[in-house]
Amino acid sequence: MNILNGKLCILILSTMLSVSALGAEVGLSYNSPLSYNDTLSLARQGDATAQYNLGLMYSEGQGIHQDYYQAFEWYTKAANQGNANAQLNLGFMYSKGEGVRQSYHKAVEWYTKAANQGDVDAQFNLGVMYSNGRGVRQDYHKAVEWYTKAANQGDAIAQYNLGLMYAKGGYVPQDSHKAKEWAGKSCDNGEQNGCELYKVLNQNGF
Repeated sequence: MNILNGKLCILILSTMLSVSALGAEVGLSYNSPLSYNDTLSLARQGDATAQYNLGLMYSEGQGIHQDYYQAFEWYTKAANQGNANAQLNLGFMYSKGEGVRQSYHKAVEWYTKAANQGDVDAQFNLGVMYSNGRGVRQDYHKAVEWYTKAANQGDAIAQYNLGLMYAKGGYVPQDSHKAKEWAGKSCDNGEQNGCELYKVLNQNGF
């Protein structure tokens, strides 16, 4: 096994896929059978799911004119009642500055609330925030912690990111076994970048 060539290939691959390795935050999209009027009626009665769905409607312009400020208002009502999906999307709005003044710090706060309830997208997003030092001090160990939580729930991009981080080392101790394990899981879950990383690791005898 040529160690130098193996590391070189991994380095080239990580450079090509640097955007994917960092990741992009994700939110949820609208998917409800209820009409706007029915959803509004339930939301006004304090139903957290309806408040969340109303936030989605306003956010995406489903059945009503798009209005990020109204979306933020209804997400906040639902999030304050513990709705993890609303907490996730509220964090996303803070991160992007949609309907509210942009704040990575507040984004992390809401992502953490959702992530602690087991929301896989929020866990992945926290991995992104800690990887990039957005709203928190950059901390690759925390990034790995949150990516691992998401990866254990089957998130293919989190699995790929873990594979890449373990392959490169530096952020975490280099571990070719873990790199290949996570890359393989990512590939099995349909992430092409994971397949490419697994291929490079395999070709270089890791």
